[in-house]
Amino acid sequence: AFISYFLLFIDLGMDTISLKKIAQDKSVIEKYVNSVLSFRILFSIIIYLLLAIVVLIISISSIQKIAILLLGLNLLVRSLTLDFVFQATEKIKYLSMRIIGQNLLNLLFVLLLVKEFSDVLYVIIIFVISNLITSVWMLIKYSNIFEKFRWNLDLAFIKNLIGESFPLVISAFMISIYYNLDMVMLGAIKTETEVGIYNAVYRIFMLGILPISVIVKIMLPSISRIDNKV
Repeated sequence: AFISYFLLFIDLGMDTISLKKIAQDKSVIEKYVNSVLSFRILFSIIIYLLLAIVVLIISISSIQKIAILLLGLNLLVRSLTLDFVFQATEKIKYLSMRIIGQNLLNLLFVLLLVKEFSDVLYVIIIFVISNLITSVWMLIKYSNIFEKFRWNLDLAFIKNLIGESFPLVISAFMISIYYNLDMVMLGAIKTETEVGIYNAVYRIFMLGILPISVIVKIMLPSISRIDNKV
């Protein structure tokens, strides 16, 4: 929940705008991917350093600090994510394969390696590594299907893209606060066990909104093209 706020700075709404532009015109794929990934890789390093500074300042246990720093590596992994390209080009099967593969890896290694409460850091490391493996796999798939990624830090292009996506950033930030503030606040006033129980029950609620999320992901490219025609 804490790291989710930092993840917002990696996206900055660029995924949705890039998806819309690519869905409308496939010829801009290379431009958007090279520019967005180049910016994200550099910016994710800065955000991770900021996260590390915040973690060192706040008053929490050593195990919590290590956990946040390890899970924070997902900020760097997130910068490599190319879901928006495959969603925009309606190659949904690769998104499905990535998500299924990532969760199967999580399940397999948690069952093999996690035996007791003290293994909590193993869970975080497993999640980060499985995320990295599937993100790199998507990057390889992108290179095979479309173009190879080339470093291109076009700041003028990124500035315009962020300006266009700024309303989405504000919306995403408020949504993230709404969904995660309860767990952050509970973490400050309740025990870790109580927060864990609450979080486990909260996952059941998330299953309820899953069908809506799936429908939106599938229909968004088509909606983008209709908007272009209008």
